[in-house]
Amino acid sequence: MSQPCRYYIIPPFDIQIFAIRTEHAQPSLQAGKSLWGREQKPRALPAGAGRYVSPVPRVSHIDTEQEPSADRTTTRAVKIFGNTSWQDGLEMPVRALKPQVIEATGRALELKIFDALGIAPAYRSADPIIAGQIKRPGGAGVLTFFVAWWLDEEDL
Repeated sequence: MSQPCRYYIIPPFDIQIFAIRTEHAQPSLQAGKSLWGREQKPRALPAGAGRYVSPVPRVSHIDTEQEPSADRTTTRAVKIFGNTSWQDGLEMPVRALKPQVIEATGRALELKIFDALGIAPAYRSADPIIAGQIKRPGGAGVLTFFVAWWLDEEDL
């Protein structure tokens, strides 16, 4: 039998977000000349609503525009890219792939209470922390919660 889920408020710190909760079928378009994915922001949703997706949606060629050349005597075709769909599945960072961390993160995903889930520190570390964020109403920041942590006992 699994332990009940307990989440503790922790100080806010930078996390690398790997899952956001959304109720939108498609990401916002956010088009531009770059093929670089335009990260989506989490929204404040009621507990249990929506589904988790990667914050970086799939980007595809959506249009072509004509742009003047440097000397302005000719034009050239420039591809326009935009967010077209959500990525299939979630990708947890490899450094968090410990059974205890995966299990705790899976429980948090099932409960659908966090608007975003991420890993800290945002840079590579041997003992990552999984944190959940709940957006405050009116966009006044987020509350950050401890979800899971794996500490290598050899480091003790």
